[in-house]
Amino acid sequence: MTLATLSFICPLFMVMNKPPAVMTTLYMTTFITVVLVVTTRIGFPYSADPGSLAPHRSLVVHTDREFYNRTGHKLKDDAGYFVINLDRNSPHVLYHWVPEYYTMKQITDEQCNKYLYCGVPVYYPCSSMLK
Repeated sequence: MTLATLSFICPLFMVMNKPPAVMTTLYMTTFITVVLVVTTRIGFPYSADPGSLAPHRSLVVHTDREFYNRTGHKLKDDAGYFVINLDRNSPHVLYHWVPEYYTMKQITDEQCNKYLYCGVPVYYPCSSMLK
């Protein structure tokens, strides 16, 4: 694996005047980067701290849902925001900044048993994990 990933650097080192200095610089840059990522918040931007200003990822889609029966008659329709939280600590860390999260409706087992894809208006491959 080392030969495959570093084979393009070998000819470069052959034509340099001081290859050990360049190699040492590359090793030190890698070492310092690994230390910074492991020991500081640079490597862990998502935090469970409610007061943190760390970025949080969510997929938010404004959608209209329409449910039809087998004969093609509309049973019900509604509209709203479909929110998929992509972080482990969401949405409870966002309650402070987005108070509307307190009144969000959750996907229920009844909806999953009654509707295709739990009534989710967007096909999301991991919809079974949204509960």
